[in-house]
Amino acid sequence: MKIIAFLILILFQTHVVAMSTLTAKANVLEIGMSHADVLYVLGEPTWAVIEGDKGEFMLESEQGLVLRWNNTPYNPVVVVFDKNMKVSGLDKGQTENETMAMLIARGLADYSCEKKDRQKYCIKTN
Repeated sequence: MKIIAFLILILFQTHVVAMSTLTAKANVLEIGMSHADVLYVLGEPTWAVIEGDKGEFMLESEQGLVLRWNNTPYNPVVVVFDKNMKVSGLDKGQTENETMAMLIARGLADYSCEKKDRQKYCIKTN
């Protein structure tokens, strides 16, 4: 019984410590960083939620932009910007949840950075 408990403990610790490359990059992000700095660190996002969007992912009143990066099998990395385009919130995508990540990805198709109305928020400049 002690061996089983020990193995479960090791597996749990390994699961918690594991992270994606994108999550490792996101660990350097801080509240107050600029939009340009975030794109420099993480690269171009997969989805952008912009002003005027409706539905489950619409912006809250104090938000200016929400960018999300596909991070499967982990949850997406999410960076929230205020109206001055400074980071005001982060989810570094540290939870491994392939089912949730896939559901979120499908639900965000309307917010793809490939759409013309979102490209200016998604493409690195410089």
